[in-house]
Amino acid sequence: MKKWSQKGASLAETLVTVLILSIAVAAAAGGATVAYNVYKQVREKADAETLLSTSVLAVSGELYEAADVTVEGTSSSTETASQTETTGKVAYFYNGDLNYNEVIANSTNSSSEKGIYHQYLDVDTGKEVSNDPVVADKTQPLDLYAQLSSDGIEYLGNGRFRFTIQVFKGTDSSKPVDQQTVYVRSTLMK
Repeated sequence: MKKWSQKGASLAETLVTVLILSIAVAAAAGGATVAYNVYKQVREKADAETLLSTSVLAVSGELYEAADVTVEGTSSSTETASQTETTGKVAYFYNGDLNYNEVIANSTNSSSEKGIYHQYLDVDTGKEVSNDPVVADKTQPLDLYAQLSSDGIEYLGNGRFRFTIQVFKGTDSSKPVDQQTVYVRSTLMK
């Protein structure tokens, strides 16, 4: 049988080992914190871009099929656009953090949720058919929300529109996380 040595490690060797392990753990923890912060920034930017493209596609699709358009606005912050589609509905777009009852008298709902909303009214009766967000709440992650800019939807003539959608985070509406200006031409307008 083999006999074990009675020497063991000295106090200095043990302290050096503990010091080296402490430095390695501190470096790993610092690196993990930096990596997590970078991940959060990249994820927020990716989610903002996804929300922006989804909102742009939804509003563009409505305007692309517009048959007749009137642009209304009660103030610079509540610009709305409406269009008559071939389906016999009028669509109004508005930013959800506004009191929509002040914007359109026919509304039975008002929204305190942030985001872009659209309301459909029957052309013949003027009654509300639906009043929904353009992008569902569950697709607005990380406290991000899309809004039409204060310019609203501008009709440029000859079936052409221009609008800007901005994505904001939380309650800070002073600086958008992302934004895009879009030009759309209706296929039904001459």
